[in-house]
Amino acid sequence: MVNYNIKEPFKLADLLYIKECEKIHTDLDNKIRNVKNDFERRGMTNSGLRYSELVKVRLEAFEKLVKFRVQSDLENFSLPITNSVYEKILKKSESIIKNDYPMGISITLEELKRNKMNSGLLEALKDLITNKKNVLLSWVKREIEIHKEKIKFTKSYKNSLYEILKKIAYKLDDINNSFNARFNIDDKEQGILFKVQENKYWFILNEPCNTDVEFKHLIGELSFIIDKMNVKIMKKNISILPSNNLGSINYLEKLLKEHFNKDNTSSIINCFRRIKKIRSYTNPYHPEKPEFKKAINELGLEWPITDYQYTFNAIILDFLNAINTLCEILI
Repeated sequence: MVNYNIKEPFKLADLLYIKECEKIHTDLDNKIRNVKNDFERRGMTNSGLRYSELVKVRLEAFEKLVKFRVQSDLENFSLPITNSVYEKILKKSESIIKNDYPMGISITLEELKRNKMNSGLLEALKDLITNKKNVLLSWVKREIEIHKEKIKFTKSYKNSLYEILKKIAYKLDDINNSFNARFNIDDKEQGILFKVQENKYWFILNEPCNTDVEFKHLIGELSFIIDKMNVKIMKKNISILPSNNLGSINYLEKLLKEHFNKDNTSSIINCFRRIKKIRSYTNPYHPEKPEFKKAINELGLEWPITDYQYTFNAIILDFLNAINTLCEILI
C-alpha cells in the first residue's frame, strides 16, 4: 500500500502563499509609511483617527492574506480533496486568523497605549479586530462549503457525460453491426460504418469545455466521428452521387433515402450537418457567420455563447438522439 505524505500535495500552494505573503507585507509597509507621513503633514501624529487608519490598513492586508491562503489551498492542492483535506485547509486558515494581533497590529496598539490615548478607542479597535476575525472565519468556512458543492457538481457532470459518451460508443457499435446485417456484409472490419476505434478518443471528448478554445477543440473532435464515416461501404449500396457531393453526410443521406425512404431520417442528417456547420464556423481560419448562429439557435441555445459546457452538452446529446434514431432504422 502506498503511503502518501500529506505535506507534498500542499507544496505548490505553500510556495505561492509564501510569495504572496511577501508581496502583501511589502505593500503594507508602503501603505503604513504613507499613512504616517500623511498624518504627520497634517499635524495629527497622535490623533485617534491616525491609529484607526493604521489598524484599518493592517486589517485589509490581513484579509488579503487569509483569503489567498484558503484559495491557494483549494485551487492548488495536487490530489482529489477529501473531507480530511478540507479540515486541514480550515485549520491552516484558523491558525492565521487566531493570531492575537496579526500583521503588526500589536505595534499600533502598543503605541496607542504608550501615548495614553482614549481607552475607549483602544477597546473599539480590539472589537474591530475580533469582528474582522469572526467575519474571515465565516468566509473561510463558506468558501470551503462552496468548493465542496462545486466538486460534487463536477463529479456529477463528469459521471453523466461519461455515461453519455459510453452510450454513444456502444450505440455506434450497434449501428455497425446492424449495418453489416442489413447489407449482408461478411467482412466486419470493412463493414464498419463509423470508424472510431481509439479508446483515447472518448477520454478527449470527456475533457472540460469552459472556454472558446476548448469548445472549438471538442466540436472538432465530435465532427471527427462524422468525417470518418465509411464512404467506401456506402458507395457500394447507393447509386452514384454527382462529383460535387462527395461528403460523408451526402452519402449517408443518399443511402437512407434509397433504402429507408419510409422512415423520417431528416433529424439524423440535420444533426450531422449542424455539427459540421458549427465546426466550420468555429475553425480558427474561418470567421463566425450567420450560419453558425442559426445552427446554435436551432438547438434552442443562445448566441453569443456564454456557457460553453452547457452548449457542448446540448450538441452531444443531440448527436446521441440522432444515432439512436439511425440505429432504430437499421434494426
